[in-house]
Amino acid sequence: MTEPIGGVWLLNPGYPGGRRDRGAKRMPLKLTRAVIDAIHDGSLDKEEYIVYPGWGLHIPKKCARVPSHLLDPRKAWKDVKAFNHTAKELVVMFQESFEKRFASKASDALKSAVPKYVECAHL
Repeated sequence: MTEPIGGVWLLNPGYPGGRRDRGAKRMPLKLTRAVIDAIHDGSLDKEEYIVYPGWGLHIPKKCARVPSHLLDPRKAWKDVKAFNHTAKELVVMFQESFEKRFASKASDALKSAVPKYVECAHL
């Protein structure tokens, strides 16, 4: 996919601010619903976005009825060291899975899109 296409959204209704096995709370359904509503009514298309380092994902800076720190996982975690450790684990899992299942058939463009680990400081 070299040309931008509209209408594709990745929504993670998981555990902002930490790991589930370490006591993080699940994203409240009303906040997940607010993001879905903003997608459906087109208001999320009009927001400003940041590009998430290492992943290339575009994250909205704002979404009506959702605290902005919950939109960016780096801001949702209070413990930046734990965030970086968990982010690195996730990237390694993606890379290993891609290598095992898809790399031999993938184009160079697709291979270049595999997530890379980028350590962050608190924002």
